[in-house]
Amino acid sequence: MYLSWCLLFALAMVPVNQPVRAQKPVPPQAVDFTLPDLDGRPVRLSSFRGRWVIINFWATWCTPCLREIPELIWFSERYSDRATVIGINYETTKIRSVQNFIINVFRITGR
Repeated sequence: MYLSWCLLFALAMVPVNQPVRAQKPVPPQAVDFTLPDLDGRPVRLSSFRGRWVIINFWATWCTPCLREIPELIWFSERYSDRATVIGINYETTKIRSVQNFIINVFRITGR
């Protein structure tokens, strides 16, 4: 009850004779980061500015992750002109092991 009165009082304090201007919402900015790709080259998130970016965290032991990867590959190919899918392996695994896993499981040999 007290909260209702406070809210009512706060609303009563808003001047009604001044126009209310809608402000354009400012989209949040992603935190920039740099990680190595499968060839060890640095990839920076900000290099994809202006494109749709999907960041997918996955692991070799994660069954749901492995099920969604083919759909992300399809999406990446379908919208390659305006979208990028970044897969981040959520394991402390050597790059060569991840390369072999991707080649053997998803039959992906090039980018």
